[in-house]
Amino acid sequence: MDSTSLTEQQAEVLRNRIGSMLGDVGRLQRRMQLLGWPCSDPLYQNIRAAEEALHALHVRLIYLAAPPATAGQPSPNHAPPQAHERPLLQSTAVPPAEGT
Repeated sequence: MDSTSLTEQQAEVLRNRIGSMLGDVGRLQRRMQLLGWPCSDPLYQNIRAAEEALHALHVRLIYLAAPPATAGQPSPNHAPPQAHERPLLQSTAVPPAEGT
């Protein structure tokens, strides 16, 4: 058995479990940052490496859990983002008033 043998449902279960772990490790890393742990600390570096590895695994499982030829495509029942959910980098510039 290998990753190509996983069903979409099995990959989804793994994705959910890994996502939970990723959240835990991410919160731990942020807490360490807030407490002033130096980036050179071996434990801090291990936490960073664990978060990066869990993130890579989570992304891979997202694609394995997606139906074939749909990875990266919006779900048919996915509504467009509301104004408060749009990316922060989206331009919100107001055009200049006429005559200025």
